[in-house]
Amino acid sequence: MKKDKFEEFKKFIEKLEGKIFLIYHFDVDGFCSAVLFQHALREKCKFVFVPSPPALPSFASELRKDIELENPEAIVFVDLQVDPKSDSYSGIKLKTLVMDHHKPPKDFDSKNFLHINTHFFSKKYYPASKLVYDYFTKAGYDLSKYKWVSGVGVIADKGGEEWKDFLDKIYAEKPELKTGDIYGFDCPLGDIGKRLSSAILYYGRTRANSVMDIMLDAENPEELLNSKDLDELNEKMQAKIRQSIESFEDDSESHGILSFCEVKNKRLKSITATILSMKEPNRIFILYSSSGGYVFFSMRHSSGRIDLSDMLKKILKKIPGSRGGGHPGATGGIFKKKHFEKFKNELISYVNKYEGE
Repeated sequence: MKKDKFEEFKKFIEKLEGKIFLIYHFDVDGFCSAVLFQHALREKCKFVFVPSPPALPSFASELRKDIELENPEAIVFVDLQVDPKSDSYSGIKLKTLVMDHHKPPKDFDSKNFLHINTHFFSKKYYPASKLVYDYFTKAGYDLSKYKWVSGVGVIADKGGEEWKDFLDKIYAEKPELKTGDIYGFDCPLGDIGKRLSSAILYYGRTRANSVMDIMLDAENPEELLNSKDLDELNEKMQAKIRQSIESFEDDSESHGILSFCEVKNKRLKSITATILSMKEPNRIFILYSSSGGYVFFSMRHSSGRIDLSDMLKKILKKIPGSRGGGHPGATGGIFKKKHFEKFKNELISYVNKYEGE
């Protein structure tokens, strides 16, 4: 296991100043990670928030254009896998920091690139917002006022059971939050995560700053728990999610423990797959949408019997031009639409072989 690279992190952020591109994963853990970065360095950095998954084919070229227009001093990626030596990113020469918890294919450190990943130093499931909070706190930045933000990210990313001790410290400081399933979704911190998830789905990437502004303005968890705007958005999106689940039940195609379904609302792939997998943990759910000749998919599995990350890595090697990754129980990616049948058949073959062993 490699070192945690904390000293390298400390030197990197000490030199950060001016305009910084902060690129974050488009989920609650990613938002929380970005918010903590802003709170830690707001006195010396001006962050340009960019919500986007690097798997998007056009993202790297769009990023280069934005760099030319904005001329940032550095780039920070949080909760995202990035390979600086790939064809997509090899032309970007700015100082770059990646703080991630997805399983990396390898380490990518170089002169201007610092790659910090929880897999290098911990065997625990370690949400990105917890990583960002821990490193800044250890570096002497006082984020104690926003510890609850990290707690929201931890629970939203299914890390509550792994980090009970951390959550207990939050509850000791804010006992009013200690109600319900305090390490799961059915508690106040989990409720904030659900509300934020609904807002993220409602606004989408093009209006992601609307969610970021809500989170940055919140000085305490009660502001988010009592927000009428978030209440209304949550009600709207929960109704759409219920419709998405009903559509899945009508339109899905099953092969053994695998269930495939094309979703009508592409924003609901991830949340629908997550809810379905929690209801039926032994199944693998693949929800997908297509656009511009590409298929975008989210895959979920809750029992832990099959590591989706390892499975996907092996399968995507056989799909030309594909990209993807994630965690043992939650992955996603993209490939050209013409390869859909091959992707599906490779999944079926892999699972059948695995189940037969």
